[in-house]
Amino acid sequence: MTPETFDPGIDLVDEVGIDSMDLATVALVIRDEYAIRIDEDDYPKLTTIRLIAEYIERKLKEKAADRAA
Repeated sequence: MTPETFDPGIDLVDEVGIDSMDLATVALVIRDEYAIRIDEDDYPKLTTIRLIAEYIERKLKEKAADRAA
């Protein structure tokens, strides 16, 4: 895979073979890297790089809004 052929919409579970333990690890890394809370119920929603990026953006905006309040 190269940057030119990378598809952020590729399904990590169905097309790459990521399992639930891998998703949990991804969620933990994201939590630590961005200091955001990720509910276990949200793990199954994080199936593509695009969805993960959107989720991180949303959580960071929520965090910023909470700080401003």
